[in-house]
Amino acid sequence: MSDEKNRAEQPSAHNHEHKHHFGLGVLTGATVGAVIALLYTPRTGAQMRHEIGDQWTRAKGKCSTGYVKAKDKAGHWTERGHHAYDVARTKVTHGARETRQYVREVSDAVTRKAHHKDHQDHKDYKDARTAANVDFAMVQR
Repeated sequence: MSDEKNRAEQPSAHNHEHKHHFGLGVLTGATVGAVIALLYTPRTGAQMRHEIGDQWTRAKGKCSTGYVKAKDKAGHWTERGHHAYDVARTKVTHGARETRQYVREVSDAVTRKAHHKDHQDHKDYKDARTAANVDFAMVQR
């Protein structure tokens, strides 16, 4: 049940393709409608060429403006992405350095404790042998 719910909630690539086809259809329909309207409007050839030229110039201007805006926006997001990457890289590098230092400190502490315990065990062993020897000597007398 949860798999079906997840699939229903996630937009599929198929849905996005239909949106692109729909948008392309709208643009194509608008263009065809504009051309038919221009062809059936009672104007002279010179007026028609002038109007088509004006519309073409406006369309080029809008495309150019849209391109510049999109380029600026992409540049802005690229800069933000680079900044986020740099911040993350710095934090990860710093964290790795601190982790290495912490591991070294813990390792050194464990090593010192092990050496201290070995030394203490050896001392306890010597003390026990000495006590056993003293006890044995007392028993012999």
